[in-house]
Amino acid sequence: MNNSTMSRSRIFSGLLHLKQNKGFEPKTVIDVGAALGTFELYDAFPRARHFMIEPVSENEPYLATLCSKLPNAEYIIAAAASQSGIAELHISPELAHSSVTNVHQTQSQTSPPEPVADPYLRKVPAITVDEICQQYELEPPYLIKLDVDGNEPDVLLGATQALKDTEYLIIEVSLFGQIHDVIDVMRSQGFVIYDIVDLVYRPTDGALWQADMAFVKEEGLFRQSKSFVPEAHQENLNVHLRAWRDEYIKAIEELSLDEYCSPSGLETEAFEQIKSDCGELFNLRAINLLVRPNWEIDETVLNQKLIQLLKTVLTHPQKHMMTMLITAEDVESEAANLLLASLMMSVLEETEVDESEGEPDFILLTPEQMSQLESITPRITAQVLLECDRPLHEGVEAVPFTSLKDLENAQYPISSEPRAN
Repeated sequence: MNNSTMSRSRIFSGLLHLKQNKGFEPKTVIDVGAALGTFELYDAFPRARHFMIEPVSENEPYLATLCSKLPNAEYIIAAAASQSGIAELHISPELAHSSVTNVHQTQSQTSPPEPVADPYLRKVPAITVDEICQQYELEPPYLIKLDVDGNEPDVLLGATQALKDTEYLIIEVSLFGQIHDVIDVMRSQGFVIYDIVDLVYRPTDGALWQADMAFVKEEGLFRQSKSFVPEAHQENLNVHLRAWRDEYIKAIEELSLDEYCSPSGLETEAFEQIKSDCGELFNLRAINLLVRPNWEIDETVLNQKLIQLLKTVLTHPQKHMMTMLITAEDVESEAANLLLASLMMSVLEETEVDESEGEPDFILLTPEQMSQLESITPRITAQVLLECDRPLHEGVEAVPFTSLKDLENAQYPISSEPRAN
């Protein structure tokens, strides 16, 4: 399944990309700074062994319950660090954040740490990721998630052996803190940046505050491809870039001073054309099907209909010529994307899909993109009815309808010409 057109701005979508597009399945997922768990990891890799490291003892009852409900999971209450011993841990009053300030070597890690006067400062056992992998016989390859509120570089120094058997790491980085130190440590271990997800902007001034940064081995599984697009698609890209350049030049030549200075100058017809070569934007193919789910109906009903849709398209004999345009109205685009990605993964695990002839594309249309829907109406083959659909969108009344049942057996005529209204 080609999910490059689906949003990967969240951690789960990034993990789904690894699994479906790259075939990556870690034997062990190590969650450093687990807090109350990371459900995206369990959803993406349900067959892996999940090992959670968490220093805040108040979280232990919930981790114990969580591990009892997962097929292969365990946890320890300790702080990951560059060396084993006793760590000084600062905890926020609401228990949402904790960070290690110092680690002291000790001969006896079995004796309980001494209490301290500060209610938000405590002493906890410290252990390295390398020691955990050896002590608990964790099987590689590993996927490591690291979120320890600023102490990530120190934890990485205690994971140098584990990193040799790690293909993918997700590390929380702060743009006002340790981001450069994290990058330096990872580069020294032969890793490079692969993805950036879950951006957080601070409310005070809108500045980017933190993000989850993914790292992979520079010469590893995820760095085999060196080109921007597959070789077979290069000429199509060249055609698109030439057309884009020509349109931009045309817009420059037609631009007047009055248009530029007026409040709506940047909304001229020329610039609208630059912003959207719709055929390329929506990756239109020979068969383009529109789906307009009502995201506000009962979740169980909606999921059933979407699963039926995905199964029908993925097993359709003409799927390699299909683009599914799924609208995200009255719903957050990220929420719709995550639901579709999760359902897609379930369908792929349960359904035998022949990918030898190619795959369909699934494009999630945001409310902003819906304004351009009318311009591609002649190229929409049909609207697929799920029996839980949104009302007709203005401008697409002429699009013919098809039911899911009819779609299963439909054989669409192939033509490069737009459909006649």
